[in-house]
Amino acid sequence: MEPIWAQESRDLTYLYVLDIAAEKAERKDLSDRALAQLGEVGGDSPEVHLLIGKAKLNLEAYDDAIGELKATIAGNPRLPFAHFYLGMAYSKKGDYEAAKSEFLADIALEPDVVFNYDELGNVFFMLENDAEATKAYQHALKLDPKMLDAHLGLAKVYQRQQQYEKALQELTVAGGLDPTSSRIHYLRGQILLKMGRKEEGKQELDTSVAMSSARRDQRQKELEGEAIPNPEQNGSER
Repeated sequence: MEPIWAQESRDLTYLYVLDIAAEKAERKDLSDRALAQLGEVGGDSPEVHLLIGKAKLNLEAYDDAIGELKATIAGNPRLPFAHFYLGMAYSKKGDYEAAKSEFLADIALEPDVVFNYDELGNVFFMLENDAEATKAYQHALKLDPKMLDAHLGLAKVYQRQQQYEKALQELTVAGGLDPTSSRIHYLRGQILLKMGRKEEGKQELDTSVAMSSARRDQRQKELEGEAIPNPEQNGSER
């Protein structure tokens, strides 16, 4: 991305993505340059604070993200997704009450955004409010029946309530959506063990471990492949 700076350095989205990439590559000089340019191009606008807040959230700098996203909302409390990202930052820090307030605030502005309900379900689950968690996950699935995480969320609620058959039903649906998910096999294995079906449970857990190992091996191969130059890409990094 750095080679196209001259053409794209007035584009806020380009600068946002470049900042994240530079941080992950431990190129602090380039990250600082991208952030400085963001401020130069966008000024002290809510949109710039939102982009910086999203970048900090992606980099797991949650306190910095919260500061930027609060500045976003102070400048424009109706900016799409500002409350959602702030809710995500609070949730990552384990401040679930604050996260709940932000997701509800975003729902008030954007009632049809499915991710709000899924994340709200996760927050209620962590607060051990199974009734509200179930309601939120079900609302997410009403908006998008193929939302894998909402099915997994419901399965975990039913597991905690010892409604194991209902949990397995959700996992069967989830498995149809993503047959390669090690999370599904792991959760199914745990539930089967609780049901006393030890051999089946062990098989599911073994499958989960094997799938996770295969995914790590594949990712390692990808990382090794990324080190090979790609001259056909005109000198770009990727």
